[in-house]
Amino acid sequence: MREIRRIVRSGELGRLRMLHNWQFGDWLYRPRLPEELDTRLGGGVTYRQGEHQVDILRIIAGGLVRSVKAMAGSWDPARPTEGAHVMFLDFEDGAVATAVFSGYGHFHSTELTYGLSEGGGISREPYGAARRALREAAGQDGEASLKNLRGYQETPGDVGSRQRGLPFYGLTVVTCDSGDIRQSPDGLFIYRDEAIEERPVSREPDGRDAIINEFYDAIVGAAPALHDGRWARANLEVCVAALRSSRERREISLQHQVAAPT
Repeated sequence: MREIRRIVRSGELGRLRMLHNWQFGDWLYRPRLPEELDTRLGGGVTYRQGEHQVDILRIIAGGLVRSVKAMAGSWDPARPTEGAHVMFLDFEDGAVATAVFSGYGHFHSTELTYGLSEGGGISREPYGAARRALREAAGQDGEASLKNLRGYQETPGDVGSRQRGLPFYGLTVVTCDSGDIRQSPDGLFIYRDEAIEERPVSREPDGRDAIINEFYDAIVGAAPALHDGRWARANLEVCVAALRSSRERREISLQHQVAAPT
């Protein structure tokens, strides 16, 4: 994502026009604590996962979202929170973006990302495994126990701890005047007028290491944090506005957006 941002900012492909992040998986049927299934407490995919999508889109597009129009769906009474959303983001400079998320565990976006998942590994879970595991958990205590067992450790059939490719948070496609960009297993595909270029990107540090490094640099004064409190508030504002837009079925203007640091 940082390399895509660098290419867009450089003007190498002309002006940014539109960008998209689409993520399909089984988030809603992974073991969850009660607050994760209560929108009032920050639960549901729009608060829990929409933040990541908005962060990706704002980082690439410069940060300044003018307005949001969205639909969020809560379609399983047994899991009474948002399990899906579609957001349309209109940026101040005229670029537009979509963030599509479904956590209902049917189609998986790994089918579009070379089998690579958020951690960069290849998922070997059988189809429907999350729902089956949830049914086997005995009541809420069982689900909470299952949640604690997963944590950050490797579990049978999960993506595993050995990274096989770059992390894919769903499918991200970026369109500029003279080309499109998407991830490849080892970097980026850049679709130009006459040819496709594959540009390698270093796998180090990975996503969580990069977060810790950014935090450390901010603490010791080596570099300002890209994801500071103002940036986080702006991400959250988009998600709050998306839920409001879904309820009221109208476009919501934003007030707390900040530009991405140079």
